[in-house]
This record gives sequence, structure tokens and C-alpha cells, in this order.
Amino acid sequence: MAGHCSCCVSLEKVEEDLTAYGMNLMNLPSATDELLKLLEKVESLLKLVGQHPVGSTRSALQPVMKALVRNEFLRHTNEDVKVSVVSCITEISRIFAPKYPYDDHKQMEEIFQQTIMALKKLSDVSSCSYRKVVRILEIFAKVRTCVLLLDLENETLVIEIFKLFLEVIRPYHPRNIFTWMKEIMTRLIEGSEELSVELLRPLLDSLKIDNQMASPVASKLGENVLKDCAAIVKPYFAEALKSMSLDSDYYAEIGSLLCNELPKGKEMDSKRARTSKDHGAELIGAKIKVWCPLEQAFYEGVISSFDSETNKHEVVYDDSEVEKLKLHEERWEMLEDNSSQKDSKRPCTIKEYGKELVGARIKVWWPFEEKFYEGVVSSFDPVKMKHKVVYDDGQVEKLRLHRERWEMLEDNSSQKDHELDFQGHAVSSATSSKKKANSNSSTGPNISSSKRS
Repeated sequence: MAGHCSCCVSLEKVEEDLTAYGMNLMNLPSATDELLKLLEKVESLLKLVGQHPVGSTRSALQPVMKALVRNEFLRHTNEDVKVSVVSCITEISRIFAPKYPYDDHKQMEEIFQQTIMALKKLSDVSSCSYRKVVRILEIFAKVRTCVLLLDLENETLVIEIFKLFLEVIRPYHPRNIFTWMKEIMTRLIEGSEELSVELLRPLLDSLKIDNQMASPVASKLGENVLKDCAAIVKPYFAEALKSMSLDSDYYAEIGSLLCNELPKGKEMDSKRARTSKDHGAELIGAKIKVWCPLEQAFYEGVISSFDSETNKHEVVYDDSEVEKLKLHEERWEMLEDNSSQKDSKRPCTIKEYGKELVGARIKVWWPFEEKFYEGVVSSFDPVKMKHKVVYDDGQVEKLRLHRERWEMLEDNSSQKDHELDFQGHAVSSATSSKKKANSNSSTGPNISSSKRS
């Protein structure tokens, strides 16, 4: 499907400018200020290009793409230049997702390495590059760049990302930074064939008592990732503790969660957790506000679903962020305007719909573009609990539908008994994010700007 450009700028004009600026990049400006201005212009043009570009746009992108991966750009001595280069390449990755923008895997490894270096700037909100690295992180999370990283089978890069996020997260960061980091780390764990001790070590280190005191927000990030991936991590947890010469008591509640035990002195907490049955599926549709300790503020949203197995409610906030919470462990309040609760529809869970969905037509929500894309469920993997979705534009994706927002389409002769509005559990983020072209349009979707700048 063809990509298109936003605003009033014509596709021909964007292609013309991309070609011209790409040729300018081939002749590296000697002055740093001049180079930064040139890269800024290139980045602004790339933001205008949607996914699945037409042939003429692909051709216009080639000079820019070739120039940006030259050593004099990727390894420039000026830090701001390197961040600008990574920012441009990240936009290119968005345009070509879910495919690699470059076929050379060694080149992709170098790009990911430079991306990790650029993301270190997240710790300095006063940096002139801060807004750029936030955008890089957002795209990394929302177009699932982490899937491409896993395909490289380079665990060292994955471990570096885990270490980096736990090092740079700060209490003063906005909530979406925390959410995107958690989503990326969770997806990397979920997509890994095996989990090594080296991969788990940064997460476990963040939960040590002394580290909890030194960096509570990093500890919270590590805890949330481990809780979300508890079923996957549990088989590797004992081995990791043994290799680190530690026991589960050193990790308080999360260690006990993964070892399927209760920490001493927490039997009132366990009883309190079980009372969450009083606030289960009946809260779906309710308007609540949830306390965010990082920002010392309440955020309002609607409870969209409840997972009885994990005892978590999914909250869709007013700013479109999504979070799964054990409400009995959170500070929250019911809001007065809850007329929508009566009209809420029953959520679909993965337990109810496995191979039965094969052959069904569904539409899957992509928060980055704020629209649904239609396709057919072609198969189901009961081991990985993933459905394979073949979209109308030919793209293929394997999804854990209980972590996505999706709906059954009416055109389902084989699914007559399921005439309900289904919605799975979307991941934060920030959790989560589609890139498909609209099957009813002659042009592809444009992701020139996110729903949050």
C-alpha cells in the first residue's frame, strides 16, 4: 500500500526535497552548526513520510539512507550530531517497519548500538537532544523495533538496553517514559527463546534492598517488568539466584511471587489481595483516577477489562495511555461519572479464544496511528499463546491477543456465536502499536506525528 504525506505538503515536493538534501548529506558540511541544521531539515521531511511508501518515495529516500550510515555520521565526534543522525534513522525504521530499513545485519547492529548510546541522553532533561531521544524511545516502543533487535540474535544489545533503562530512569520523568521502557523490556523478554542469567541480572539487581533505597523508580521498573513476565521468568529464576549466590528473601515480594511463596509477615497482604474479587469484572466501564507516585498526581481513566487469572484491571487513561494494574496494590478512587459502566461489554480473554478464532476476521488497534486494521486469524500457537494475523495489506503478525485491543468483525460466518465487541489486554504503551495500512484506503497510514509530542 502506498504511503502519503501529511499537512498540505505534496508528495512530489517531499520526494524532491529528500533527494536534494540527501545529496547535500553526501558532502559532509565542515561546520557543526550547519550540519545540525541540515539534519534537522532531513528529520522534519522524514516525519512527513508515512509507512509503506510508494516506489518513487523509496527512491527519493535512498540518498538520505546511504549518507546517514556512513561512519562520519554514525561515529561523529559531536554528541548532538550523533543523536540527530540516530533520530533520522529511527524515522526511517518507522517508515519501513516491520522490515529492516537496511539489509546488512552488521549495519543494523551498529545502528542499534548508536541508538542505545543516544538514549543515555534521557537522564538529562535539560539537554537540547532530550526531545529527540524521547521520540526515539517512543518509536522504539510503538513500532516494535525490539522485534527487529531480537531477530539479530544479539543478546549483548538486549542486556545493554535493560541496563540502560534501569540506569537512566528518573523520578522526574513523565509517566510515558516509564511505560515505554517497561513495554520494550517486556516485549524483549516475551520474544526471547531463552532467558540467560546475564539478561535477568540487571532486573534482579534493581530489586536488591540497597538499590531500592538508592533508586526507587528503577526498582519499580524492574519489579513491574518481572511481574508482567512472571510466568516466563519463573523457570529461570531459581537458576539466576543460585548463580548470584542469593535467595528469594533478598528480593522481598517479587522473589516470593516468582517462587510461588508468600514472604513472612505478608499473610494480611495476601488476604487483602484475595478480597480483590469484590472488585473484579464488575468494575469494567467504571471511571476512576489512579495515583502516580512518580509525578505526585492522579490520572483519570476508564477500566476496560479484567483478567481474573492475574487479578489485573486494564485502565485506559484519558491521554490514551494503557496500563494493567492490581488495583488492590494501588491508590485509586472511583469517580462519580460512571454511567458508562452499565453499558460496558464483556471482554474477550485468551483463555476463551484460542484456536477457535482461526478463520475469524478481526480488526486490531494501533495506538500510534489511532486506528484499526483488518485481517484474518490464520493460526494459533498454543505454546506461545499467539495468534497469527494476516492483514488485508499482506502484512503478517503474531500477537498475544489478550494483550492487544481488537474487535471481531461482523463478516464472520464461522463465528456467529460471538457477536460481541471484544477487547483484549493492550500493553502499556505505551504500552503496544500497529503499522498496517488501512485496507479500505488507496494510501497507507501516516505516522508523521505521535499522539503525544
